[in-house]
Amino acid sequence: MIGWYRTVTACAAWLRALPASLPEPPRALLVVSAHWEEPLPTLTTGARPPLLFDYYGFPPHTYELAWPAPGAPELAARVGYVVQDPELGFMADTVREEVELGLPAAARPWAGELAERLGLPLADFGERNPYRLSGGAQRRLSLGPARGRRPARPEHPRRPILKTIRG
Repeated sequence: MIGWYRTVTACAAWLRALPASLPEPPRALLVVSAHWEEPLPTLTTGARPPLLFDYYGFPPHTYELAWPAPGAPELAARVGYVVQDPELGFMADTVREEVELGLPAAARPWAGELAERLGLPLADFGERNPYRLSGGAQRRLSLGPARGRRPARPEHPRRPILKTIRG
């Protein structure tokens, strides 16, 4: 058997067996590719996204692959919070407000724990302006709110409009 074929076959078998090893079937699969040629992170958000062939020079059969998986527009909307440039995406004036933004009132006590996990304890960073944080701290902060909220006020002037490919 050719080496690459053996690798692909083993990977396919592992992926087929994966759902049975989980406590419940996955609701969605997030695929991240570093091969797409866009200057900014770009999301495919359609309900029926196409399979993109962003490579060349491979055997013809690799361009005939099909993956008719349904899209997950709601997941893509949440992921959009993570992949955006944090310098353009903060919507609140303080780290505390940014972490709490969009959380239901009952979940706001969890914001402190979330901030701790992000390395931004509210006792130290809570009242700081997100734009005054280091680049790494801004990236970490941009991860927090995405985990606990749905898209809110996408028309906000500091919220970048992510390019989408509609399937």
